[in-house]
Amino acid sequence: MFQRQGGGCFVINSFIKVVLQNLGYQAYLIERCLPGTKRTGTEGHIGLIVQNVTHHGSKHLMEPGTRHPILQLIPLNFARVSPEYNLGHYSIRLFKDVSGIVHLCRPTLDDNIDDNDTMNFEGKKWEILITYRTLRSLSIEDCEKETNNILQDRNLMPELHDKLIIFGFSQGRWTAVVGRNFVQYGSRPGLATRKVMKNNAEMVETICKHFPQYPKERVAEVLMFWYPDRHVV
Repeated sequence: MFQRQGGGCFVINSFIKVVLQNLGYQAYLIERCLPGTKRTGTEGHIGLIVQNVTHHGSKHLMEPGTRHPILQLIPLNFARVSPEYNLGHYSIRLFKDVSGIVHLCRPTLDDNIDDNDTMNFEGKKWEILITYRTLRSLSIEDCEKETNNILQDRNLMPELHDKLIIFGFSQGRWTAVVGRNFVQYGSRPGLATRKVMKNNAEMVETICKHFPQYPKERVAEVLMFWYPDRHVV
């Protein structure tokens, strides 16, 4: 993080937790789970809860480490369904389930989504994006262990082992490099710039343009590891 190279939810949310604690706030990490399961693993994601912000005992969800970061604090003091929050790129609601289980959802019109993956409220269907266990606190050691598990086990996230992946914000837009594919998403669904980079030289220029924190020489070195059959200019 201090090298300005970003990271996934385990890195970003853990880092923000430490920052908040050093500013005097109480915060703890929570795990994502699958609805109705008893699995104790973090299952690929962690969230962040900040306590005692508005009053003693208050809890707020914060999600800087997601694909669409949620930087505002979302109160968890609702009875069953939270208000609708417009985050700019989409709207969300939180739904409480059994004790300590909270679903983060967005509206959907897709009838093909399994009912187990949706919540309904006032005639509107909400797709479950993330389900949290909010009562159990995770340690930094838990996050490091899970990160290592994901990186080492290609069965969990095979794309991490099959192609180069970079995600981040560039020029105010969510930007991704997945293999040789470049995508920069627009302000609304369907508005995106896409291109296929033909060689390593084009990849070096594109990556360094949108992610200048990466030294050009380092990018070229990494690309030679992933795509040794292509010469880097």
